Amino acid sequence: MDINKITYSLAALTETAYQIYNIARNGIIDEKVVSALLRGVLKVEPSTTESVYPKSCLIHGLTYLYDMSKLDKTAAVDMTKYMCEFIKLTSKYTGETEARNKLGDVITSIRKNLANEVEKCSYTARTLAEWYKTEIFDKEIYRIEIYGTREALQNTKNMQFIRALLVSGIRACTLWTQVGGTNFNTLFSKSRISICSHEMLNKIQEK
Repeated sequence: MDINKITYSLAALTETAYQIYNIARNGIIDEKVVSALLRGVLKVEPSTTESVYPKSCLIHGLTYLYDMSKLDKTAAVDMTKYMCEFIKLTSKYTGETEARNKLGDVITSIRKNLANEVEKCSYTARTLAEWYKTEIFDKEIYRIEIYGTREALQNTKNMQFIRALLVSGIRACTLWTQVGGTNFNTLFSKSRISICSHEMLNKIQEK
């Protein structure tokens, strides 16, 4: 088991959870970080594991893995819930051949059209959100409860980004399993993951 790859992929998973929390609770879309997470969905054949996401955009995820008490309590609770839900969602998604094929087509289409889009992040979010609503939500493959304020959750743009981030959650969870991540080895490697995430945070801060 490569603890660096396990930690990195878990950080992407927890960062995705944090960004959903931030949109749903606070109505805040951090477009730099969210854009990086959504670009990760498009990288289906990365040259290396760590080329999927820039580590500088995984600060909250790494902080959660290192010491969740450093985060807002509500954020930590929501992130834990979403992480568990991502694993269940990905398990359901993996068994849906039609949904997987259609996501592949959507990713191909986004990559072809992205060069012509001025608002690249919004375009990617909107397109991924449409796939999620049609193929996952409407078909009731799996539904995740989102915790937030009525004002934030009734905002169309916010919901587009949340649904797109749910796709990011699938991508990060898939990456985690691809590098050997399981519930079992993650549970029994918590101290090693904490140390590794702290080292990654220190390297980011040094730059």
